[in-house]
Formats: sequence, C-alpha cells, structure tokens
Amino acid sequence: MPIVLDIWCGTCIMVHLIERKNYMKLPYKDIFVGKADEFITNPFSGEGCMLKPEAVAVYDTIKGCEIFGDYAGVRKGLDWFAKNFPKEYFILLD
Repeated sequence: MPIVLDIWCGTCIMVHLIERKNYMKLPYKDIFVGKADEFITNPFSGEGCMLKPEAVAVYDTIKGCEIFGDYAGVRKGLDWFAKNFPKEYFILLD
C-alpha cells in the first residue's frame, strides 16, 4: 500500500505517492485525502473497483458537485479522472 502525504503547494494540494515516485496534482483545492484504498460501486451499473485515496477524494468531490449543480466542477474532476485513472473512470463515471 502506498504511503500518502499531503503537501501544500500554493493553492493546490500535491499528493506524493512514494511507491510511484511521482506527484499527482489534484483538480480541486482543499479536499480531504484519506489513507486507505476504498471499493466504490457505480450506482447505475452495479460494477465497482478499488480506488486509491486520491481517486476516492476526487470521486466524492465529483458526486458532490453533481448534487449542487456545479457542472464546471464535475467536468474538471471527470477530465482528471479520465487522465489519471482511465480504467476506473469507465467503470464508475462513464
């Protein structure tokens, strides 16, 4: 399991995944990133998959943006998800 560190960088949070040895810029600022992987299920298809903590944080924010009608926020999250987690994107969000 990767070790996740939250690092503040100006107005964005950079998540450093030590096992991957790279930085992943999150699409939203000030979101909570947990420490454990989670299994998420698509409520429409019933399919699910395991997500890394940063993907869970973005997924949850996308769903919150949908509820509040923030479609620019939804699009920002969907674009990030498709780029960084394409397989999971097609299972959960496509």
